[in-house]
Amino acid sequence: MTSGTKKQDILLASIEIFVNEGFDRPTMDSIATRANVSKRTLYKHYPSKRSLLDSILIHLISNNQKALEFNFKKTDSLKDQLCHIITQKAKSLLEQNNIKLAKIILSEYLKDEGLLKEQIEEVIKNETITIKWIQQNQEAGHINSDQSALDTLEFLNEIINGIIFFPMLFGKKQNYTKNDISNIATMFLAVKEVK
Repeated sequence: MTSGTKKQDILLASIEIFVNEGFDRPTMDSIATRANVSKRTLYKHYPSKRSLLDSILIHLISNNQKALEFNFKKTDSLKDQLCHIITQKAKSLLEQNNIKLAKIILSEYLKDEGLLKEQIEEVIKNETITIKWIQQNQEAGHINSDQSALDTLEFLNEIINGIIFFPMLFGKKQNYTKNDISNIATMFLAVKEVK
């Protein structure tokens, strides 16, 4: 088994453990046992449960981005394309384990110094499929190019989080609707669409 595989095994086992048991209850020893690695190997890759949680956050964001599939289409309306993108992003964000882990992560980071802003920003930069779509729309003159594609993506993510993700995370909504998707697209286009 290679080092990368052991690291991945630890990460996947930890996700399952944290989803089922929360963050405080499991010990590093129990995580090593469940991941089928020695304590030494566990501590080599993750010196603490907090570093493990940091890696889980990055892993979740990266996996959510890898699940996205869409292309710029000159023939489809900008709003229809945007609704498709928002729907895919929402589905990925709202997988049951993602919600449980997000609650744990949010709880732990509120106790400490706050979120991993730099790491999250770095991962978001790698959401190349959405950035490419934004750039193509900027080049075609559909979306304002007064901000970078990355800043525009962050704006879109903030609207999605505000209308869909956080209300579901905090139990204010059970699911999102087509109207939610349409409202997000309308809000985004009100600010970013070239008039």
